Amino acid sequence: MPFNPALFANVYNANFGGEVSSGEKQGDAGKAWAQAVTAGATTVLAPAPSSMLSAAESAMAGALAGWNSDSDNAGNMLKSAIQLYATTMAPGFAPSIAIPPAGPPPIDGGFPVGDAGADALTMGNQFGALLASWFPTGMYTIPGAPPIGPLPWI
Repeated sequence: MPFNPALFANVYNANFGGEVSSGEKQGDAGKAWAQAVTAGATTVLAPAPSSMLSAAESAMAGALAGWNSDSDNAGNMLKSAIQLYATTMAPGFAPSIAIPPAGPPPIDGGFPVGDAGADALTMGNQFGALLASWFPTGMYTIPGAPPIGPLPWI
């Protein structure tokens, strides 16, 4: 199964929805995004699940430490962190040879939904669907004679 937008949306909603307690510290949003991406990525196969999801989550959260969605460069920072996530999870597909998706994830399409006042679950579904279209642009090859692939992450 490819990236699972419903799993992503559920964690996104749990982290950003109306039931979230107040008093979040700076950097919590980056960790929350990394947790949501991990939830969706648990079902990405190339051809088996990556063994590097925990490391990818940590790398993304670290890249977004102190991140604030109000900064002028917040969208680009988030896209770069998601790219780092995919790059970090790629070696975990061994023995397959995996190449992460090229280019930034197309999450810009989700921001207008939030600007229109959507709730966190709607936003999570929107971002999850966009990421679900991006993750399968990663490729993998199964070594052998002859090798099998390249095939898209599924």
